[in-house]
Amino acid sequence: MKKNRVIATIATAVIAASIVSTVCFTCSAMSNSKNSTPDTPTSSATEYVDIIDGMPNPFTQCNSIEEAQKIAGINFAVPEYSQCSIYATKGMIEIQIAKDEIHNITIRKSTDAGDNTGLCGDYTLKKINIGDCEVTLKIQDGKIFAAYVTGEDGTVSISCDTELKLSEVKVMLQELIELATSAK
Repeated sequence: MKKNRVIATIATAVIAASIVSTVCFTCSAMSNSKNSTPDTPTSSATEYVDIIDGMPNPFTQCNSIEEAQKIAGINFAVPEYSQCSIYATKGMIEIQIAKDEIHNITIRKSTDAGDNTGLCGDYTLKKINIGDCEVTLKIQDGKIFAAYVTGEDGTVSISCDTELKLSEVKVMLQELIELATSAK
């Protein structure tokens, strides 16, 4: 009986030490990965570096849509949003606007054709028309979480981590489609 207690105490100590070492090592690695090097290029944009699932975020936070367009190398006509965050990487611009106090709606434009929403999982795809454009909805459990439309200069999408109403999707995409058409 005493031998089992000794073994249990030693095992607990080893496991606790292992967890502490792993946490310290991981925290140290994460803080060191955010340090810049002398060769890191600088710009007026703020580097949006974060570790997500072990991968660095490729987006740069921008102060304006014009700055994002330069980084991405694409044009993106968008409405004025009072409170939004703008990010860019080569070939893609992302704008995040508040849906409510907790959730953001993400608007993306990329040069690639097809789904650029960034949402992965088991979604049902449904096609609808908004004006002359065919829009693909990403639906899960009867709820819309994203929509995207591909045109001659790339794909525009909207997505949210909470349900979007079909009326919201139609209004936002119609506005983005009209701005893109008038900007030509």
